[in-house]
Amino acid sequence: RAVFSGERSAARNIIVANAAAALIAATAETDPLVAAERAGRALDSGETATLLIRFAERTQSLAAK
Repeated sequence: RAVFSGERSAARNIIVANAAAALIAATAETDPLVAAERAGRALDSGETATLLIRFAERTQSLAAK
């Protein structure tokens, strides 16, 4: 979770690289540097942490049914 709150580390670099690759694969970006910057901004903004929390809550509620 530290990575999702802006902590700089090797783990963050890997997550940014993977997210950038996903953006390119989805054709949301074409330039790897732009894709990496976009992924980094999403992590730093807290947007990713919010989505992770919502995803966890939703999957837990579905598992309880």
